[in-house]
Amino acid sequence: MDPGVGLRHARSHRDGRGHGGQRRRVLLDGHVLRLSQPGKTGEQGGREQPRRLARRARLQPVARDRATVDGPRALGLRVGRVRRLRARAALDGELVWRVQQVHERRARRDERDSPLPEGLMEKTHLPLDPDLATEREAPVDPETGEPLDCTRCGACCEAGPGNIPLTEDDLVLWRRAGRQDLAERVDEGHFGMMAFPTTHEGACIYFTRPEGRSICSIYAERASTCREFQAGSWQCLEFRRDARKKGRLGRSKG
Repeated sequence: MDPGVGLRHARSHRDGRGHGGQRRRVLLDGHVLRLSQPGKTGEQGGREQPRRLARRARLQPVARDRATVDGPRALGLRVGRVRRLRARAALDGELVWRVQQVHERRARRDERDSPLPEGLMEKTHLPLDPDLATEREAPVDPETGEPLDCTRCGACCEAGPGNIPLTEDDLVLWRRAGRQDLAERVDEGHFGMMAFPTTHEGACIYFTRPEGRSICSIYAERASTCREFQAGSWQCLEFRRDARKKGRLGRSKG
């Protein structure tokens, strides 16, 4: 049986109005039940406190256009929702500003740098597959107009400490090929990755420049990052531009 069924307060001359520190009686299906004597005010079982009702959230009118028969009308939104809407609007405004800054920087870079040849990003240098390498047109440097030759460039090999990452697959392949020395000589790269060790100038330790050429002493066992790096990509051109400023490559025309 539901304990709430048949319960009601019984008032008497001893109970006063049923509240306020006096003993009360409760009738349950005709039987009188006496409650325990309440303690002092503030203690457990003391005087009953008035029931606190939850405060109703204040409504703040916000002007919003809403299609009605009578035209636009103001909607009452809770204050918390209004604050969330305002914070979201401020965040959206900051995001729009950041996106605009990115577009402006790209526009300034495009005005400063010469445009890339059409289809350059779709072409790649594939020295490991001679058939594919001869079928595709070799990309050119837009600043010098000369074809990109990895064996005479090597700008990406001088990217700096921690910028030439390695993977676990590279270590496994080196161990299988009997190059345990390569698998053991690894430095810590950016973002917690492994990387090739570099010299104090930021060049890979397996890279040299004899007589203007770029020689990789482990070219046959080079890492997957080196194999998959695309000649003519924007990263390639950035590395070449930086190497040219440092005098490691020929000066650009003009």
